[in-house]
Amino acid sequence: MNDDWRLQVDPEDPGAEHEALMAAERKQAEERGYPEFEVRIDLPSRDDAIDLAERLRSEGLLPVHRWKYALVGATDEDNAKALAKRIEDETPPDSKVVVEGTWRAAYDELPPNPFAFLGGLGG
Repeated sequence: MNDDWRLQVDPEDPGAEHEALMAAERKQAEERGYPEFEVRIDLPSRDDAIDLAERLRSEGLLPVHRWKYALVGATDEDNAKALAKRIEDETPPDSKVVVEGTWRAAYDELPPNPFAFLGGLGG
């Protein structure tokens, strides 16, 4: 992530750095066209995952449902944590709710592999 947001921070305001970071994450998600963070929910059963995904869709969210898992994107870490807390309170007790960066965001941060032209020989 570009650190230009740090230049706009008021050193007198203790919450300014965090707010600037969240704004930068939201802007980057909008520019890239995909969320930087996601909430991953591992539910006890496939039926639980289907029910959760349908409920989240009815709220206007766009979950991805795979077997007994559901993933929901979030534009910044604060939104992801708030959503995870809410979902954790609404799911069965043996569910696992985790906030993490998306695979795509992590992959896009990697520098290009200079040996890619070698195929499998470069790794």
